[in-house]
Amino acid sequence: MPPVSPLALRAPVAALLASRAPAGTPPEAVAALVLALVVPVVGPVLGVVLGRSARRRCDAEHLPGREVALAAEVVGWSLLGVLGLGVLVVALLVVVPLVWLAGAGG
Repeated sequence: MPPVSPLALRAPVAALLASRAPAGTPPEAVAALVLALVVPVVGPVLGVVLGRSARRRCDAEHLPGREVALAAEVVGWSLLGVLGLGVLVVALLVVVPLVWLAGAGG
């Protein structure tokens, strides 16, 4: 059996988490968590924005599901941090050698 990539596990994990949300949870809280986990690059941003909105709604209207909204925010910010570090590493691996080569040629 071929190995399963971690990216292929995101959708089932998101579906499992969404099915465990308490009854009465605002739909944007569940959507925020699913989007943060499943959609690359844009998903974490949507997870943060929708999660914050859902958390405020849960607090204002005393709805269950505040934890789901908070989880969407945490996952969103974490994935944005990882994405930022990846961009920084790639930029350093490309820019630093190019600057060094440009300086060595002159």
